[in-house]
Amino acid sequence: MTHENSYFEDEIREGFFIPGMVKRCWALQMDILGQVDAVCKRHGIKWFADYGTLMGAVRHHGFIPWDDDLDITMIREDYDRFLEAAGDELPEGYRVLNVFEEGEYNNFLTRIVNDSEIDYSEKHLEKNDGFPYVCGIDLFPLEHLYDDEEREEERRLRAKSLIDLAESVKGRNDVDRHKVLESVNKCCKAELDLNLPTDQLLLLAITEVFRECVDRDSTYLAAMPFWVRYKCQKFRAGNFEKVIRLPYEDGFMNVPAGYAENLELEYRDWYKVRRDGGIHDYPFYRDQEEILEAHLQGGLPYRYHFSSEDMEIKCEAASARTEIEEVLKLMAQAVDLIFKLVEKNDAANVLLIAERAQQLAIKAGEAIENIYGEGTQTVALLERFCENIYEFTEKLNGNVTNSISFSQISELSGRILQSFADMKNRNVTVFFPFSAKHWDGMKELYDQYKQESQRYVIVVPIPFYDKTFSGKLLNERYDIEDYPKDINVRDFRQIDFSHFDIDTAVIQNGFDEFNASVSVHPFFYVRNLKRRVEKLVYKPFFSMTDCDLSDEKSAVNLPYYSVIPGTVCADEILFENEQVRDKYIEALDAATGFCFHDVWTKKAVIHTTGSSLNFSENSKKRILFSVSSSDIFLHKEDAVSKLKSVLALFKGKADTLEVLWQEDTCFFDSLDKIDPMISEKVKDIVEDFSSWGIGEYLEQNDGTDTVGSVNAFYGSAGYLMNLSVRTGIPAMMMKMG
Repeated sequence: MTHENSYFEDEIREGFFIPGMVKRCWALQMDILGQVDAVCKRHGIKWFADYGTLMGAVRHHGFIPWDDDLDITMIREDYDRFLEAAGDELPEGYRVLNVFEEGEYNNFLTRIVNDSEIDYSEKHLEKNDGFPYVCGIDLFPLEHLYDDEEREEERRLRAKSLIDLAESVKGRNDVDRHKVLESVNKCCKAELDLNLPTDQLLLLAITEVFRECVDRDSTYLAAMPFWVRYKCQKFRAGNFEKVIRLPYEDGFMNVPAGYAENLELEYRDWYKVRRDGGIHDYPFYRDQEEILEAHLQGGLPYRYHFSSEDMEIKCEAASARTEIEEVLKLMAQAVDLIFKLVEKNDAANVLLIAERAQQLAIKAGEAIENIYGEGTQTVALLERFCENIYEFTEKLNGNVTNSISFSQISELSGRILQSFADMKNRNVTVFFPFSAKHWDGMKELYDQYKQESQRYVIVVPIPFYDKTFSGKLLNERYDIEDYPKDINVRDFRQIDFSHFDIDTAVIQNGFDEFNASVSVHPFFYVRNLKRRVEKLVYKPFFSMTDCDLSDEKSAVNLPYYSVIPGTVCADEILFENEQVRDKYIEALDAATGFCFHDVWTKKAVIHTTGSSLNFSENSKKRILFSVSSSDIFLHKEDAVSKLKSVLALFKGKADTLEVLWQEDTCFFDSLDKIDPMISEKVKDIVEDFSSWGIGEYLEQNDGTDTVGSVNAFYGSAGYLMNLSVRTGIPAMMMKMG
């Protein structure tokens, strides 16, 4: 699977910061899944997302932002067929880990990994989305349950007895081997190698008990570890009869058609977003990171280590405006000298000095335009000055009779000096956004500064690059044409920065080279800019207004984006609220041994941004309505009846309500496959709705604009309901049963 390089960039989703290395991990997991899918297609094997991956597909159209693993499931007969083929058909270097293949693997699932060791060679990184760590996906088997409840309970108790025994002897050296063999022979009907180590023998025996029901027409399936221990995760087999494809990151994910019921059985109120799930360390590759950092002489290339020297960097640039002022003074002196030479009738030297005055005016004008751009009053006066000097010298040569008087030139020279003095005293404030898509994060501060009469404000977009693990810059991107037309934008390629004054620089990428996926041009690294500006303001490109940084997973990511050159070198760091500011200070203190607490506290400033929902000015209340293909698959005719009754209710309130029916992603594609007759009935309902004039049926889109324009949501639990809740829109879930 090919991913756009922009996919690997850091981002915030649902109030959670996702580092670029996690994005690379996600991409590689999807690539591994792609290889698994290829094997499955060749052999007619069905697979489905499960656990957090299923919830992510339905609720987020991708990974749950604070999750970093990928789980799929197969029904036992497909699971076994896949394992038979996988070893030979997966790419070279892939490993299939389970109790059958690895004696020390002590789990009831299979893990498919891309490699067996950390590898940061260019060849490996190119094939593995720039991710150097061992990465994989988890594959869980679903087992058939006996329809005879007594027989199933007897099997369950046998499996539980073995599980209890396995847990009691795990890792022990004083195991009663005879007792173990007796239990295995009693509970497991399959023939096993009784000479295997105890832990492996018990795990194999438990697996054989799990898989002993081979009735493919069984009514129920179960995830056996949960079923045996807790009598939960028992699913109707019919829920897995059909496959639905839902958007997932930059691709699609297989989910069971009955996913709505499955999720309710697994998590009950799965539609409520909580940042607590996951029973493994986050990120899962953290230990591998520490190993690699210890191995690499310079440390991880995407992890900045604090240096007090970076705090000492000062502005070293000579003042270009002072140089311009000196040039203008020389121009004025030249004018005074011309007056004296005219009184002496020294025409030859008058012409010589006049030419010099013109050259000085041109030099000053070019230098002013380098800083302030075209169209300034001072440059207009300088252009008139050059014209007047030219006409004056032409008069001396006898080429014209009516010409500019010397007093006019002298008066104009004084006006130029005063005009530039006024200009020089204004604070030259330069915004350095690194991507047009992040401009909104700077816009409010830009508008604020533009209102200040003592500031001259410009925007200088800077080039940025995709970046390899080793730090090599690729694919320069410069999107200056994508910025709004109503802001004062300058092309960095038209600026001579060696003669360019910056009083205040506002940056939004503070990582310099310490980012896993993207870099600005090294010329614009924070530590370089700091040498050229009097005041450096850092306003991160990512908005953290809705971030709750109190959980453990947020704490893991915090140093990556808070302890960076941007925060260390900046004179001022702008935050949207106190919680974010305090967490940054906490991370900086931890990284610097609390030696600079007062420094961080002084430079950390709260700068709030206003936001509002884009509600329609329509006097009617707007309702966003959506129904999932899973709900219709599960409830069939009842779902059709429910749809008709809900829409009839909306129709009866047409004088006060406007309904936007947003088509669920892949809605009719899915319905056509899983139940063509029901699909036709729903299409008829959509046609009727469209003819009533009470709203609009919207075909597939990500829903962002729609949610921003409505007053409430009503419909199936899933992506759109989650999006509504995140946006602050009241949401009510439609129950089919």
